[in-house]
Amino acid sequence: MSIVGAKTKAGVSYARFGCSAHYNRGASICANAMTLSERKISGGLLRALTDKLSHTDVVKRFVDQAQRPMERLEKTDARGDDLERRVRESERRLAHLTETLAKLGWSESIAARLKEEEAQLARLKIERAKLGKPASARTIPDAAVIANDFTRLHGILKADPVRGRVLARFVSRSS
Repeated sequence: MSIVGAKTKAGVSYARFGCSAHYNRGASICANAMTLSERKISGGLLRALTDKLSHTDVVKRFVDQAQRPMERLEKTDARGDDLERRVRESERRLAHLTETLAKLGWSESIAARLKEEEAQLARLKIERAKLGKPASARTIPDAAVIANDFTRLHGILKADPVRGRVLARFVSRSS
């Protein structure tokens, strides 16, 4: 189905959906001449969503599903914190070795150790760069808050279908 017609009344556009094959190619290709108003389709969809989203188990499942990626992010953050600690320790050891070399003079063993520490620090910095910037702390709202948000969303979509069309741009498969 696609939009096969639209009318504008008092500045508000009302679309009609129908079979695009029938509309574009005629009754010989598709006999389905039925059309539905956007208002009826939106109303039916909202009723179905309300029925589904009004169950507490659905909200709990939504929270559980949202929690999984958050837990993965927290693990990544913990790994990033550990990596930062190791970089700081390596930088501290390098500073001590450089200071020791400056005080005592040239030493093959200190120079070799300095070279090892510099290589280790370079590896840690590369690993840190691959990990990326650690994400800021995130929390999932309580199930009651999410249920309230669903109710408010339903009210908005019911009162103003045009805003629902705008919202559809942000809630799509590509998001």
